[in-house]
Parts: sequence; structure tokens; C-alpha cells
Amino acid sequence: MEHYDWNDGWLFTPVFDPAIVRPECPELTLEPVRLPHTVKALPYNYCNENDYQKLSGYRREFFAPKEWEGRTVLLTFGAVAHDATVFCNGRRVFHHSCGYTAFTVDLTSALHLGQKNVVAVRCDSREDLNIPPFGGQMDFLTYGGICRAVCLDVKEPAYLRDIFIETKAEGDFRIYTATVGETVGCTLQAEIRSPSGSRAFYTGELSLPITGALNSVHPWSIEHPTLYTLTVRLIRPGTGGLPDRVLDEKSCRFGFRTLQFVAGGLYLNGQRVELRGLNRRQSYAYQGYAMPDSIQRLDAQLLKKQLGCNAVRLTTPPSPAFLDACDELGLLVFVEMPGWQHVGDDIWKAQALQNCREMVCQCRSHPSIFLWGVRVSGSADDESFYKRTNEAIHRLDPTRPTPQPASGRCLRLCRLLLPRARRRVRGPHRRHPRHPERLSHQRIRGCPVPGQALRRRAPPPGAGPALRRRPQRHHRSAGRGGQLRLVHDRLQHPPRIRQRRPHQLSGCDGHVPQPEAFCRRLRQPEDAPLPF
Repeated sequence: MEHYDWNDGWLFTPVFDPAIVRPECPELTLEPVRLPHTVKALPYNYCNENDYQKLSGYRREFFAPKEWEGRTVLLTFGAVAHDATVFCNGRRVFHHSCGYTAFTVDLTSALHLGQKNVVAVRCDSREDLNIPPFGGQMDFLTYGGICRAVCLDVKEPAYLRDIFIETKAEGDFRIYTATVGETVGCTLQAEIRSPSGSRAFYTGELSLPITGALNSVHPWSIEHPTLYTLTVRLIRPGTGGLPDRVLDEKSCRFGFRTLQFVAGGLYLNGQRVELRGLNRRQSYAYQGYAMPDSIQRLDAQLLKKQLGCNAVRLTTPPSPAFLDACDELGLLVFVEMPGWQHVGDDIWKAQALQNCREMVCQCRSHPSIFLWGVRVSGSADDESFYKRTNEAIHRLDPTRPTPQPASGRCLRLCRLLLPRARRRVRGPHRRHPRHPERLSHQRIRGCPVPGQALRRRAPPPGAGPALRRRPQRHHRSAGRGGQLRLVHDRLQHPPRIRQRRPHQLSGCDGHVPQPEAFCRRLRQPEDAPLPF
């Protein structure tokens, strides 16, 4: 088992040319880049969403040693926004149509052992694709590029594809595994390691889950996010006096905890939890989605430690680094499927279902996730489609609830996320006189609705010029101004775009691709509005 980080050594062209997939392409002018990467660095103010909508290409050359013969070579992309076609030595080997989930490509059959090989990626970041979240009118930027890390793994022909552990706060657990290749006669060994270093070993068969119970476990909670480590090994028993052979092993961190939604709210390990949360998008100024793990983790720290949140809503599947930080900090996460106000045709729906499956399989081992979103945000009711998304998610993860696929779910979630707000609903909207539960056409005290202006309080007497500004009005219908967003320092945003400045973050210790604007401190105008 060999693992290589593949974030260096890539070449990029902003205009895709079929010649980029060939072993040699001296006629092309390619730019060296490091991943994660965005297809177009946007200006801080007044950026044009058409600038990043293009067909671009990535290329990487590497040497495949002859020692890889008889083994499986897997290339994993953390995310490519938004439609990716992967080529190896001029041969099309994989296609993926979601910019927010990871995918793995098997390069084994296309490799030339003992020679130089070429991997190329055709990246389509146009917004007219028939895949989520596109199809309707977008009110946020979607960017493009290989926006998360890439790695290469060399494994045996039989290997572990996925592992998943269900737990309860009392210490009960159930381990599921999925394998690829010839595994006849193989067995499984599961090792659970506690934070103190103590270990417990369990064995099982491939056809059955491994079940057991640990005594005196420390449950995962918001105040005490205790994490355990699960390592599963695929073992082929030795014959003729030879020792057993470990074909593959896979690890993940998890927590023992029990979730339950009842009439009184959310109960975590039997204790009621009042959620205080914000919405978080994974985009940043200049670079869009292309930010390193250190910045992804910093977002979780800001939410938990500076903003006092204990929950966060994500409109798309996030970076694994962000979820790792939420697990460590005790920050509850509500993850939703990609989409915005639009449900397309059968092809669109089939891709949305695939996105749901990938979202769950890639994130379900994180104890911080407490809720799956099975509905396209802001969309009209589609009972048959949302029944399928709900069933698909519960088939893969029966341990977590999903909001009911009806428009009234917004009201229920609002009551969970705003426990201290006055929630008396005023009269129903004239368009829905028989459905007073529909939040989209009602006004709720303490919870802004579309078209409702947010105003700041009048400045105190004797305030300086920075506080004697004209009150600002922001409307949700004109962007995202009606929702509180993560901001650093005092930022001035254009009317429709909310972005952040990664070069000003004190916790940025990873690689950040720096355009020219990163090298200087942008001057704040005196009349810049407050960031809320």
C-alpha cells in the first residue's frame, strides 16, 4: 500500500485543447499550478460570473515503475467543479458530474509501466450544465477548477473501498465494510483506539457487519467532542506455513453518540440541545473554492470560538478538512445536497440522487453531522423525487434524520435554529390561506424573510463618523444580504456578492495561491458599511 499526495506538478490551460491529453503536446502553452486551483482568479469587487465559466484543462506527467505490475492504481480527486472528464495516456477513463464530492479513478488498465504517463482533466465550469446546482437562476458564484486535493494510491488487486461505523452513546457499535476484487477466504480485523491509547480488536467476515460494545466510553458531545479511531484491515490467511497477509487497511475517526429529534427538540446523548447556528459557504475572495485545508479548518474555529455557534448549515458537501475540524471542536453540521430553487428533468434528478449517495458515503463517519438535507434548497415540492432522495440517504445511513420533504420543514428548522426568537406567526399569506404552516409566505418575528429589510440601530449620541453612516438596507432577493455571513475585519461587499479575504486571516498557514491583490493591504473607505 502506497500513498502519494498529487498537489504539485500540474499544468493548466484556461482553454481546453484535445492535444493536452496526448503524451506530447509541445505546441501548447501551459501554466504550472499547484492544487487546489481555480480556473480564474476574480477581482475583489465587481467580478463577472462569466469569467470562470469555461472549458479548461489540467495535465500531469508521472513515471509508473514496473513494481506496480499486478497492483491497482487509484487516483482520487477531492472535487472538480463542476463536470470532469479524466484521461490517461489519451484514453478516457472516467467522468464525474458534481463539483462538491470526491471521486476515484482506476488508472490500472491505462498505465504504461516503466514509462512516462500522462493524466489530463477536462474541466467544465459552465453554468448551463444539466446537473445540480444548475438549471435555475443562480444567486451565488460557483467558480471552477480542481478545487480540492488530489492523491494517488497503489493497492493490491483486492482492497477496501469503504468503511462505516454506527455507534450509540452507551458504547454499542456496528461496522460495515465494502471491498473490491477477489476476496474469497479473506477476513476482517477491526481495531478501535481510544484517545488514551488503549486498543480493542475484533474480527469478522466480509459478508456480515462486525458488532460489539465497549465499556466506559466517553460520548461525543458539543462540550466534550471525544474522538475514537477505527482501523479496518483486510487480511488474507497464510497457507503452507506462511503468515497472514494484510492486503489493505482503512482508518476513520468517529464518536460514540446518540441523536434523537422529538417534540421538545434535538437530544444529543439524552440531553436537550438548543442550536445556535449560521449558514456557511465554502467560497472565498479571489480564489473561490480553491482554498487549502488550513483555511477550511479556520472557518470551523471562527464559528465555534469567535461567533459562539454550536451548529452550522452547509448548502453543499464540504471539504473533509472542515468536517474534521467540526469533529474536533464539537460543532454540529447540517449538510444539504447541492441545488438551488430548481428541479430538472430525469437526467438532472438521476445526477442529484447520485450526489446524495456520494455525499452520505463520504461524510457519514463524521460524528459532527446530525442532519442530512434531502431537498433542493428553495425548490417547489416534488413528492416522488424527494421520496427517492430520502430513501437513498436512509438506505446508506439509517442513523441520522432527514427533514421531511415538505415546505413546512423550513418552519421546523427555524424553530430549532432560533430557540430564543419570538416565533409567533402572523396571518397566512393570501396565496396559501389553507396552509398556514408554509413559512415561505409568512412573516416570523426574529427571523428575516425574503424582501424584509435589515436595519441597524441608530448610532449612540456623540458617535464618530464611522458610526454616523446612513443605515444600510440589504435584501435577500438581491443576494445574500439578509443572512449573517462569516467576515473578517470590516469588509465592503458589492450588492450581490459576499466574499472573504484569505490573505488577512491569521490562521492561514497553508499554501494560498496569491494573485497580485494579495500582496497589498486593500484600503477600507471611510464610509464602508459594517459587515452585518
